Amino acid sequence: PWCESRWNPWAVSRGGHVGLYQFAPATWRTTPYGRRWIFSARWQAFAAAWMLAQGRAGEWACR
Repeated sequence: PWCESRWNPWAVSRGGHVGLYQFAPATWRTTPYGRRWIFSARWQAFAAAWMLAQGRAGEWACR
């Protein structure tokens, strides 16, 4: 989360990615937590862990 948001759960990128792990809203909806509040650090952490477990780590890019 440091690279994506500087640990800020309210972060919003110019491209529209939001939260701690900078989820695109469309990507967020593909997780089991897609109906939860996207700005919740808790749900973002759960969704990120789920994505890692699914082999979807490549969907993040730190620049």
